[in-house]
Amino acid sequence: MPLGDVELEKLSRFIRLCAKRLANVPTSEIDLAGLQLTHFGLYKRGEVDITLGTGEPPLIRPIAGGISSGRDRTWEKISEIIRALNELFGEGISEGDKIKRAANLLATTEHARRNSTVRKQIDAGNTEEQIMQGGDLEKAVTSAVLEMLANNQDKEDATRLLKDRKAMASYARLVYKVLTTDLSKEDLLGLS
Repeated sequence: MPLGDVELEKLSRFIRLCAKRLANVPTSEIDLAGLQLTHFGLYKRGEVDITLGTGEPPLIRPIAGGISSGRDRTWEKISEIIRALNELFGEGISEGDKIKRAANLLATTEHARRNSTVRKQIDAGNTEEQIMQGGDLEKAVTSAVLEMLANNQDKEDATRLLKDRKAMASYARLVYKVLTTDLSKEDLLGLS
């Protein structure tokens, strides 16, 4: 790759900017339907001297890597949510039940997201404590749990939440965490 190509440098900077802006956007939300490759061309541009006046290209040595692996923030968020679900409902359940609980959490989150008051509070940037004090999120979560019970979906968990106010408040806090993260359904269901 020539190191003096201005156009290539511009393209590189543009791509880095796009990557930063799209870093937290799930690929399912990026619409590329109107994107179409119409032309492609390779052009030889002027040669650039990278010898730095020594007559030989400089010797480039790779930087030694560190000993720790990078952190996957999506995995950390999902792990935190799964840990909270396990604390709330208990561990030692089948994979199917784990997926069912994650799906119920997502359904409850979508129900809360459709509540205009809750959505306004979240969009306003209120903290978890501020939203929990208002009680609107907990009401929306309770409504979703009642709907789950009425539809004969996971009666045991729904009954447990409705009988225990502390458990319902914890579940509402969990819904808040899912609402305020950039996790997709595929993220949560795929890793639960």
